[in-house]
Amino acid sequence: MESAAVRDNIKRLETSMWKLVVGFIVFAAVSLFVIMKAGDKVDMSGEKHGADAISAPAETK
Repeated sequence: MESAAVRDNIKRLETSMWKLVVGFIVFAAVSLFVIMKAGDKVDMSGEKHGADAISAPAETK
């Protein structure tokens, strides 16, 4: 037989699991939305070093 404490622990675990699942789905949806809006402007290649890191010179006043 299950004791009341075991039943409470199972219920608490089930409650936290659905919250984690919903949180993951929301995070994934927001991430996909941002990626779709940015299109091809997102640079996922990481840090730049050497010739790739050179950007246009800043304008002087």
